[in-house]
Formats: sequence, C-alpha cells, structure tokens
Amino acid sequence: MASQRLPSLKGIEAFISAARASSFRDAAEQLHLTTSAISRRIQSLEEQIGVVLFERNTRSVRLTAAGQDYLQLLMPGLEAIHNATRTIQHGPQENYVRVACSSMITSQWLNPTLAGFRERWPDVSIEVYALDPLQLSAMTVTDLAIATINDGQASAGAVRLFGMTYFPICSAELQDAVPIRAPADLYGVPLIESGAARDAWPMWFRAAGLTGFPSKGTIMIEDTGAYIEAVIQGLGVGLGSEELTGESLRRGSIRRLFDVTCRYPRGVYLRRSEKAMARPSVRALHDWLVQAAGPVVH
Repeated sequence: MASQRLPSLKGIEAFISAARASSFRDAAEQLHLTTSAISRRIQSLEEQIGVVLFERNTRSVRLTAAGQDYLQLLMPGLEAIHNATRTIQHGPQENYVRVACSSMITSQWLNPTLAGFRERWPDVSIEVYALDPLQLSAMTVTDLAIATINDGQASAGAVRLFGMTYFPICSAELQDAVPIRAPADLYGVPLIESGAARDAWPMWFRAAGLTGFPSKGTIMIEDTGAYIEAVIQGLGVGLGSEELTGESLRRGSIRRLFDVTCRYPRGVYLRRSEKAMARPSVRALHDWLVQAAGPVVH
C-alpha cells in the first residue's frame, strides 16, 4: 500500500518557487534560503514521491513533463490553502475577484482598465496573478483569466476581447541610432521574437512582401513582460499591437514602425469560473472588462 504521509511541504514550497522562476537561485532568493538548500529540498521531494521533477543543466533547470503535471495538479490545493488562510484571518469574503493574466496584458491593458473599475467599485478587492505557460490550470484557482487562445479553440463561455494585429515597434533611441525607413531595413537590425508568438515575424515579413526572414541575430524572449522591456531598452525591433503594447506607445517609450500589419490567428479571451460568477463582484468585473474591450475590428 502506498504511503499515506503527505510529501514534504517545505519541498513542495521549494518546488513551486523554482518551477515558477525556472531557477533554483531565484527560488532561493524568494524564500530567503541558499541555492543548495532549495536543491536539497527538491531532491528530497523527488525521492519521496519517486518522480524526477526537473531537468538539471549546468546553468539552468526546467520542468520535466511529470514536473509540469505535478505543478498543475498542486494548484487547486494551493488555492485551498490561500482561501483557508484568508478566511481564518479575515472571515468569509464575497467582495473580491482573482484574475490571472500574462504580464504584458496586465501592464499594457488590464491595469489601465482596472483604474476605471476601481473608481466605480472601490470596495472590491482585486488579486492579479501571473498567467504563464506553467499555469495552464489557472481557471481552477482564479475567478477570471485573460489568455491568448487560438481562434476557434476557445472553451464555451470564453469571451473574445480583441484580436492580435501586429506591427513593428522599437525604442526611440534605436530608431534614431539605426536608420529604419523601410521594411527592408529590418534585415539589418536585431529582431525580438516572443515565445508566445514565434511565427509572427515570418507572417509580418510576408505581409510586407519580403522574403527570407532572418534566421540569425534574432532574440527570443519567453516572458511577455520581459519582451516589451527588451524593446524599450533598445535590444531590437519587436512586434506590438494597439491592445498589447498600447500603453507604452501612448507613453512614447516605444514607437510604431510602418503601416504594414499582419493579423495573427490568436485572440485575447476572457475565461470565467461559472461558480465564481455568482458573486456580484466577479460578474461586475467580467462585464466591465468585456465593455472596456469594446467593438474591436478584428
């Protein structure tokens, strides 16, 4: 008979922190431990459950397939712990909403949208969680989730907020330093690719009538928030849209290049927990976000 003992909670804490950060060192900083302590806790957890959770390389770690599954399966339990702690500290609360969203959509669209919502419903508490490829089960632990999904593959009840129509963007400093006057000039500058849309650049090149997308000198950044920061810092030319990078465009920290656009076959969708929609605060924020997206031309 399998052991009924719970796995080490310290090991699980180390595992989740390392999985989210993709780094033992960053997990150690978050938990105020040494890197070796994180490694020992995870190794002990692996031995206890009999599963290898990480592929360990010299300078990096990444989840195994089993590790990804384990992280997803743990998320509902973690949320139960958070809810139990919240309830015992403050009592049952109905006037809160938990939203999962990628860092780029949060900074560029969700945060400005929440400002208006807060003016209308100042007593609603809002918790925003990072939605990344390691948190595919976000709907099990949040009330609302904003995610990019292939058009035609969204689950029932998901609302399409807006499409993704891309155009080149860069920092003012880069445009001033490197002459970029025509689409063909992009052959001579570094291009930044997003891990969430790796085929977007070739699509844009075809839309611009260009062939031979550069296979060298590109920079791929998986994290969506770090992606826009790389463009702002002048590391290269990226792809943006009015919805996904509009806030940076309005602030002037990045500039749009050319009128050529390409429509990407993915949209930004709002998914909801039907159980949570019974709470007025969740329904209010859901409807506010849908209205804020407005009638977008796709």
